[in-house]
This record gives sequence, structure tokens and C-alpha cells, in this order.
Amino acid sequence: MSLDVDLGAGLRLRRTLRTGFSGYWEGRRYVVYEGPKLKEHLNETEGRIVESILRRGACTPSQLATEVGITPPSVIYNLGHLMELGIIERVNLPGGRVLYVSNWEIKPQLSPSLQTRVDIVAKKHNGVRGLMKLSLRELKKELKDLNDEEFKEAIRYLTYGEESK
Repeated sequence: MSLDVDLGAGLRLRRTLRTGFSGYWEGRRYVVYEGPKLKEHLNETEGRIVESILRRGACTPSQLATEVGITPPSVIYNLGHLMELGIIERVNLPGGRVLYVSNWEIKPQLSPSLQTRVDIVAKKHNGVRGLMKLSLRELKKELKDLNDEEFKEAIRYLTYGEESK
């Protein structure tokens, strides 16, 4: 997969991302797999930063601080570990601006226990695609056994599936 971000003023950032990764929330930790093999465990803040960068394509530290809800120094600290792992890369732009972009395409997944519970409901609707066709109100009623965090995670997963068609 390739990343193509319009930086404005006629500048574009194009890069090819490493594929074959999937990630999901396991409690307060974000777990990343490369194929079937466990690749990394990230803390909650690092997981939220990675998800934000994947969603937006590229972010400045101040954008990440606002989106993740932490201070800019905390963002910089957590980005350091993500850069060491090779997940995120710093891109210096003209004028001293800095962006952080992903090196990996990480497809969102559900944790195995949550996946089992969503699959039970999905069977009633001819699979996950059937669930994606339901309104939010109907989906909330169908997935009533999930707590709020699990429901949000299921929505993120279903939304990503809809966008990747």
C-alpha cells in the first residue's frame, strides 16, 4: 500500500508502507501482529498515537497532542519509542515543520474474545457485511452484550472494513 499526503503549497508526501500487519486493543495495550506472529505490544498512549497517524496519514506533534489528549512533550516521548521500533518516521519539511508518518500499514482487528462475540451476531446478518449495513441504533441493539469500549472498538473495526472496500 502507498501513502499519498497533500502537504499544501504544492508539496506531496508519497511513500510505500510495509504491509501484512494487524493490530487490536487487548485491555489497555495495543497489540501488533505481523501475519500470525506477535510483533509488538504498545502502551495505551502509543496505540492511540499510531491509530491517529494511520487515520490521518501524517500528523504534527501538536495535532497528535490534541487528538490523543496528552501534552506535546508526552507525544514526543512516545514517538521516540515508536520510531525506534520502525513503526513511525519523522519527516522534516521546509520551514522547520515536522510531520510524523507511518511506515507500516496496520489493519485494525478485534481481539479474539471480542471477535467471537461479534461473529455470533454477524451470523444472524449474513456476516460482517450484513452488520455494516445496519444503522447505529440497530447495531447497538444487536451488540447489547458489549460494554461501551468494546462497542467503540467494534465500530472502528466495521468502519475500517467499509472504507477498505
